[in-house]
Amino acid sequence: ILSGYSDFEYARKALRLSVQDYLSKPITIESLKKVLIQVTSRLAEEQKEQVERERSETERVLSLDYAMNEWLKSLMLRDFADDILSLEGMRNKIAQWENESHMVLGIQFESLEVHVVDETVTCDTIPMPTTIREEIFSILNTASIAHDYVVINSRQHALLLHFPQQLSDGTNEMKAVQRVSKEIENRLFQMWELRVSIGMGSIQSDWRATHVSFEQAFSSILNGNGYSEVHHSGKLRSIRFYHQLAQAIR
Repeated sequence: ILSGYSDFEYARKALRLSVQDYLSKPITIESLKKVLIQVTSRLAEEQKEQVERERSETERVLSLDYAMNEWLKSLMLRDFADDILSLEGMRNKIAQWENESHMVLGIQFESLEVHVVDETVTCDTIPMPTTIREEIFSILNTASIAHDYVVINSRQHALLLHFPQQLSDGTNEMKAVQRVSKEIENRLFQMWELRVSIGMGSIQSDWRATHVSFEQAFSSILNGNGYSEVHHSGKLRSIRFYHQLAQAIR
């Protein structure tokens, strides 16, 4: 505050308002410059601290997202460790799962490589993984289906779907998931010409058995029983086997 009033009451009110300095006229340019330098330095320091806080929060969220994805993936592949259940985010999720039934929707991207090698495709037309995920989320939210998204590898993703525990025979839920599957296929192709194969697993009443639904979902894709015509010849092993093989090679 720069003021011609030197009354102490004004200065006291200024202090209550967290004013950094109270200058009483007349003053010199040098004294004004000195105070302004102090103020701008303090503001710059506060801004730097704010940026650091926001960055730390972003890193924390990303770290939690990564940990959650890795745990969900390990749950699907029957490799999860009990010690990670101590994390608060996992405990809260599992507490909710105890009152729900679950099924896995497997998604296999068939044309990501085409987007990468096709020189006519610009960067603007290549969807980011987060963009694909958001589009799928919007479809599931419209259908009022609770879900968790899991990245298994670059081509294989999974949706862990949750339903109320009190199911009759699951027929209505299966029909709803079939409609959602077709909608995901159509939307991704219309928007980015991405071809996906989608397979459905069975509904499980216990979240610990989601690996059964996961295996069924991707087996149906590999055997050509999903919603896209994908055929493979020869003996097929479990998805878990191929994942462990890839991990060993890496």
